Amino acid sequence: MNLKKITLLLSSAALLGACSQTVTNVNDEAKTKGNVTLQVVDASTQAAISSAKVYSLSENKTISSDSLGVALWKNKVIGDYAYVVSADDYASRRVVVSVAEQGQGDVSRVPDVYTTVQMFKKGVKASGAVFYIDEESGSKKVAAGVVVYANLGSAFVPSEYTTKTDKNGVYTFEDLPENVEVEITFAQTSFNKLQYGTSAYRSVGSLRVGEEVNLSAVVLEQVAGEVFLVSDNTASIDTTTTVKLTFSESLVKDSVADNWTVTKGSTSSSYKVLTTVALDSTKKTITIKPYSGKWEKGYTYYIKGTAYSTEGASYTVDYKAFKVGGTASEIPSQVKNLKVEEYDGSYYDITISWDAPEEEIYGYHLYYKTDKMTDYSLYASISDSYSYKSYDLTDFGYDYTSISFILLPYNNDGVEAELAKAKAVTYKVPEDDDDLI
Repeated sequence: MNLKKITLLLSSAALLGACSQTVTNVNDEAKTKGNVTLQVVDASTQAAISSAKVYSLSENKTISSDSLGVALWKNKVIGDYAYVVSADDYASRRVVVSVAEQGQGDVSRVPDVYTTVQMFKKGVKASGAVFYIDEESGSKKVAAGVVVYANLGSAFVPSEYTTKTDKNGVYTFEDLPENVEVEITFAQTSFNKLQYGTSAYRSVGSLRVGEEVNLSAVVLEQVAGEVFLVSDNTASIDTTTTVKLTFSESLVKDSVADNWTVTKGSTSSSYKVLTTVALDSTKKTITIKPYSGKWEKGYTYYIKGTAYSTEGASYTVDYKAFKVGGTASEIPSQVKNLKVEEYDGSYYDITISWDAPEEEIYGYHLYYKTDKMTDYSLYASISDSYSYKSYDLTDFGYDYTSISFILLPYNNDGVEAELAKAKAVTYKVPEDDDDLI
């Protein structure tokens, strides 16, 4: 036998083995796609649930689980995938899985993904009562028509159930999922033209199907309506112009004069000037005049103060600037291509995107209004380094079917782009999502 030939064959085999080891990991094969397997089971018994409906948001397609509770989605590229799983007598679940790369070097290896979906049977009953304290009589009265929320969490679809109190102030949820912590909260409601609400909540959990819980009563308290700055004329102030700041709610007259100051110079080095501050006949507009009769042309002034509504809410203006005979700095133009879209097929998330104005700006103010609101409200200040932001729809409340946004750039002095030229964008909540919010 040729020993040299045998040695050569063994060396070749060792070399092949070494090459194989450099490209093999926990995955047995090189591939660019992975299968997603969802096994649907009962959370209490771990028994497989057959014929469960598994809906893919990205594909707009539904498949049913087999006798082992398995639903298989083949050949998924790298990314996140959201599914809604539903079955008779169970609370629907929202499941997100990630298909990720685990290869090395330039060899793509995408592993298959396996996830167990725990399903919770519905049938827990919870009830309670809501009252409010009547301002005139001071007596406790039943609170009829109050919207009550049962918050299950984002893993469920819908994430909350809603109901209303009846004429006796009683609310009931008939079909909550078993062994799930549910938080009961209460919406603000108007009685006799006054607003009532509460931060109190009630919890339901660790109950089985068929069990019932009577929750302790909740008493609503009078709350203040939100107040915010609606408009002002600081973009164009001449030497004899009266500064006007208009708010969304009626203000307390006695609190106006003592809460507003005007300084001249800069935010870091300025001195107070004597002014006359008053509330006009509408009780919503604060007027500010120089006591001398004239502002000094070419100088920048800064307004600071807090407005108090008759219902007890407040809004603070922190060094709002105006320049006499011009503007404190260039007024920004509007953003372009403002859009609001669903984010990556999510039930809850939206993305607001835009193109920045040409001028140098300091940031953006995001205002919003749902179809259940009367006025736009400031939601957030956004850095000028952003060109898009994503939000959870529930951040803006729960009871609405459409929401509109206005995005106003502002400069270093806090001067916003002209509101009159702003264009709102509206997002309509898809019908499938109506019960989610």
